[in-house]
Amino acid sequence: MGYFSFSRLVFKTFLMTPYISLFILSCLSTYLFKIESKYRNVFFFMILSFIFFFCAFRYNVGGDWKRYQFLFDNNNIFLKHIFLKKDGIFFFLSNFSKLITKNIFFNNLIISMIFFLSILPFLIFNKNPALSLTIFLPLGVFILHMGFIRQSLALSLIFLSIYLYEQKFFYKSFFFIILSIGFHFSAILFLFVILFHYINVKVKYKYFILLAVTTNLLIIFFTILKYYFDINFEINTFNQDYLYSFKLIQSYIIDNQSTSPGLFYRLVPTLLSFFFMLFFFSKENETDCWILFFYFLILSIFVFISFGFFTLADRINYYTLPFQIIIFLSVLEKINNPFIKNLYIYSLELIYLSILIIWLLFSNYSKDNWQTYTTIF
Repeated sequence: MGYFSFSRLVFKTFLMTPYISLFILSCLSTYLFKIESKYRNVFFFMILSFIFFFCAFRYNVGGDWKRYQFLFDNNNIFLKHIFLKKDGIFFFLSNFSKLITKNIFFNNLIISMIFFLSILPFLIFNKNPALSLTIFLPLGVFILHMGFIRQSLALSLIFLSIYLYEQKFFYKSFFFIILSIGFHFSAILFLFVILFHYINVKVKYKYFILLAVTTNLLIIFFTILKYYFDINFEINTFNQDYLYSFKLIQSYIIDNQSTSPGLFYRLVPTLLSFFFMLFFFSKENETDCWILFFYFLILSIFVFISFGFFTLADRINYYTLPFQIIIFLSVLEKINNPFIKNLYIYSLELIYLSILIIWLLFSNYSKDNWQTYTTIF
């Protein structure tokens, strides 16, 4: 390796240091929970506070910073417009903060407060909240919350909804699902959870496996068919249809934004959690509408991949994060051997650290928008 190549590597490592350091601190917090240290809760909340300030007080950092700055400066959405504009609650919140301070920094503070307060009950509800945070940190915080703010707020409300559902507060849970749609229209998918709940869907294990195998074989078949015969889906011909007037669909499918190479390594923990779910599927899961919905998400991701809509599949993949946490931690509770349990935890941490490092090293998007970290101070 030449001198300049080595210098470039050192410089890249320096730029990545804040993100990797926070991840390592989260791993250390996981260790404190594992050994049941009396300082584990204090250290966990200290790390979570660091991460909160890291996100709330950043300046010109993140994928959509300039776009959100433009939206903030040109936003005039009031209460009466909430239901007339896509993502209306987000724009109303943005306009509310704009009326108070006239700058985007207070808006970012409010957004980060909503995000972290919404995910907090879900995290601390688990026996090892630090491991939950470690799993969530690279994709949920660094990439999603610092890059795609509206969807991150929708996801945080989904976390809160899952927590409330587990506590048997069904109406409150469904309220936050509906509220999440006001932050990002893609959260409309979670209305299926409400549907599954009220029709009391029950899927036996053998049928679940059969359904999984059949649908995946069909997806593989149609994918091969599509690329072998070079079939192209002329979505533009539907551009005048009212369904495609939604800019979410236009940006992901119509406007040539369908390439997302990072999807394939970000899918690794999703698929791993899905296989664990199939392996440890029990009678309790037969009536679990959230588990059924997780399968629905997996199916949707691969359907969109087979049609070549990689960005849409990538954005839906972020919604699998709460399920990854639930499944990986439930598997951890089934392991009794201390050595295997430690190996399992270290393996999970290595997987998510690898995702973070690959994204930081090879994504031009992260190099341009994340790696020169600055604060408002």
